[in-house]
Amino acid sequence: MGFTSNRLLVQGKTPQQVWELLDVHPTGTRAEEPEPPLCGAARPDGSYLLVAQSAEESVEETWDLVTLSAGCEVIGVGEMDIAGGAEVVLWRDGRKVWGIVAPIADEGPEAWGDLPTEIRSTVERDARSGADDDGPDYFNAILKLGTALTGYESGCPIAEPGTNPFETLGSHSLTRSS
Repeated sequence: MGFTSNRLLVQGKTPQQVWELLDVHPTGTRAEEPEPPLCGAARPDGSYLLVAQSAEESVEETWDLVTLSAGCEVIGVGEMDIAGGAEVVLWRDGRKVWGIVAPIADEGPEAWGDLPTEIRSTVERDARSGADDDGPDYFNAILKLGTALTGYESGCPIAEPGTNPFETLGSHSLTRSS
């Protein structure tokens, strides 16, 4: 099962620190919206947004969040390519603080760790407001939470038209000579 996109908002590290930890480099190619496979954008608040289009695995399986979140906070959002699967996770100082997942099945979200009560209440409220004949819409409720926490919604620009905030990132492992 693949993912439509995985995204991370890294708060407390510079883009250069993130690139070094992920073993990637900026290519100089900029775009208004994320281009596959991996793009990043510096945010006005000093955070750094990473977007992996067509990711192969969940957020926690795509990136080493223990290392990446050391000394900072990382919010991860995953959107599965099969309708109904979404996840949001929060990592801080090298450990998972909480996570919430809308599984493919309709039994409701699964939560881990110290999920704040207000987040659970918001997801439940939003899921009920998007309910249809099949029941509450946890998929979109969890994606809405991810958008609120990261400031990014898949497929939507994050800046004024023509500003090209996203930069394609290349892998050092693909460009280094042996």
